[in-house]
Amino acid sequence: MATIEIRNVTQNEKEEILKLARNLVEEYEDKNSLNYNQMVEKMRAGINQRIVDFKSIWFDRQLAGYFHIGKKDEQIIEVYFLYVYENFRKKHIGSQVLEHAVIQASNRNKILQIQVSENNAYAIKFLTEFGFKKTNSNDSNVVVFEVDARKKF
Repeated sequence: MATIEIRNVTQNEKEEILKLARNLVEEYEDKNSLNYNQMVEKMRAGINQRIVDFKSIWFDRQLAGYFHIGKKDEQIIEVYFLYVYENFRKKHIGSQVLEHAVIQASNRNKILQIQVSENNAYAIKFLTEFGFKKTNSNDSNVVVFEVDARKKF
């Protein structure tokens, strides 16, 4: 299995990340229940605020996707916006990103959380198989999974 390379993103990649975020909303959310323009502006603001925490994923010297990893609070590190381009899926890239994130959380003695759309059955199955446990969510459209990286696996 080829390994991935994780890099910090550049300011030039903000628009590409926003485009991917829009794609995720369009793919997994009920557009009838969302204020699309408000959601896009909220995503744009969040990306601009957190651009330093975004990472690019490289596979075989090609850009394969993006993810964000950052501190949610004193106990939790959160991965969100994990996106692997379709032509790179089924190559264990998501698993390698999660392994990287678990190591980061373990090194900091933290819990690792990831949020996914309740409509993303593939991600829910993947996270469950990876060992994440479903937790409570305040957002009705989001499912939160976590793994306690403070404990040895």
